[in-house]
Amino acid sequence: MEDQQTQATPAARLCSICETKKTISPRHDICGSCLAAKGKLKREQTAKNAPQPTKAEKVKEDKGTAEKDAHSKDMKVVVDFAKYPSILNHIQELADDQIRPVDAQIIYLLKSNLAALAYAK
Repeated sequence: MEDQQTQATPAARLCSICETKKTISPRHDICGSCLAAKGKLKREQTAKNAPQPTKAEKVKEDKGTAEKDAHSKDMKVVVDFAKYPSILNHIQELADDQIRPVDAQIIYLLKSNLAALAYAK
């Protein structure tokens, strides 16, 4: 009976590469460590053989600044706050609190007030 049990369970096989560790399964002939090393070597060789992008391809194309339309050149307004320094100071405080430049804060205030007026109609 013992002869049948020893024949039923095959003896543990050693790795064919390192010959020190057991194989990962009876169907494989190498251990897990050698299998991982083999996969790593294959990935490295594939990476070497792959075409490497040139420096020009790696650097993204510089989009530059957006060009303004011809009609946007005429859409500039200069506001003189000489007679109303308290309003300018108040706008500057709001801009600092909301982390905006002063001109962006003025645009924001105009936009939000115009939206409120349009909503009220």
